[in-house]
Amino acid sequence: MNLSQRHQSQINAMIGKKVRVYVAGRFHERVLREDHNDLYVKLNGVNVSVRPDTNTLNVLYFVGHEPKKQTEVALSDSEEVKTDLSNSIAKHETVKQPSLALRIWQVDALHAELEQNTLNHIALAKEFSDKGTSSERRTQILDEINQLRAKRESLINGDHNGKEQQEVPTVYIYYYDFDEARNTCKSGLTESEEEAKQYPMYAIASIDDLRDEIAASGFVYKSPVRVKEGIVKYYERGSWDWDAEEEFECGYDLIEESVVA
Repeated sequence: MNLSQRHQSQINAMIGKKVRVYVAGRFHERVLREDHNDLYVKLNGVNVSVRPDTNTLNVLYFVGHEPKKQTEVALSDSEEVKTDLSNSIAKHETVKQPSLALRIWQVDALHAELEQNTLNHIALAKEFSDKGTSSERRTQILDEINQLRAKRESLINGDHNGKEQQEVPTVYIYYYDFDEARNTCKSGLTESEEEAKQYPMYAIASIDDLRDEIAASGFVYKSPVRVKEGIVKYYERGSWDWDAEEEFECGYDLIEESVVA
């Protein structure tokens, strides 16, 4: 690997210390090690070769490949077929049924909306009871309270389900500033298809596009969003504490797979 003197000096100082490692779309905090072959870190009990990202003046993180999972006990041919069939059935059922994570998010959103409905109702009742409230305003308040009651009934009776599904925003990626000589371009993300249409090329973003945005700018979507693969939700696991046993990682979990092939 051809490294500048500056990068090589920085890497030498990092060996034996925790560094940020980008593997399979996620950042991990691992101790950088070196052997006679290359730089590596331990990930899931496996040595993973890594290389420094040298696109910036200073080395900010390293890039590695996801280690292959190894099975300790070999399965017989019949057991392998049975396992593959079970996995196929389980995956099919997962696609058909909304995931638990998505249902939990939807229930939390419903509770929040019902709570806000109740608070609005209380505020209107207080205003209605105020001696300074005019008769005209009290008539308006009664209309608003009736609207709140109707909305509450709609939420409780389940009429919100289709609406909440639609409220999961879709993320689009758009491309611009094409440089044909260098075969490069710039890109950005947006939840507005109308905004994306203003650029020469756009498409529904993928999980990798969202992960790349984390690596490039640190920007994340805190609420569930819809991408090409389905509905994803951002997560953070572990701790930034250098001495913590569970090391920090972040990314997006697929909580509901797209049924469109």
